[in-house]
Amino acid sequence: MTELEKLVEFTKERSRAIFNQDGGIIPTFFCHVPNVDGYGMIPCHWENSRQKHLMVCLVKKKFLELGVDRYAFVAESWIANRAGDESTDMLPPSQSPNRQECIFIHAEEKGGLSKTGQFPIKRDGEKVSTGEFVHFEEGLTGIGMTFSNMFGENAFH
Repeated sequence: MTELEKLVEFTKERSRAIFNQDGGIIPTFFCHVPNVDGYGMIPCHWENSRQKHLMVCLVKKKFLELGVDRYAFVAESWIANRAGDESTDMLPPSQSPNRQECIFIHAEEKGGLSKTGQFPIKRDGEKVSTGEFVHFEEGLTGIGMTFSNMFGENAFH
């Protein structure tokens, strides 16, 4: 198992346990600093996209300061199945009629390797649970502008 896979497994176990105990999770970064055992944790509370952008900028700055070499991000989120439905292409996933609530996990290491996936959230009245983890993709980062260049590396040498 690679170091990135170990971080993903740690994040999956931790986030699922917290969600099942508390019924929710707050956005959190787990990060690894070279030559340090274990993972640091940076909880991030935001209420809108502006606060989210500011918080992610501060986390990037902290990653540079600490020399973080891999991280995982976890949050509750929405995903949307847009297959064959052009009418929902411009809607955010939270407003799509074909949406699914989930615990979203994205992990990345310096050099660009990443892993992304989610636990579907199931609600039945007051009862909340998670389904099995679904892996989305593997390879170079493609998660969008929010988490681009988390390591502060110059992509254009």
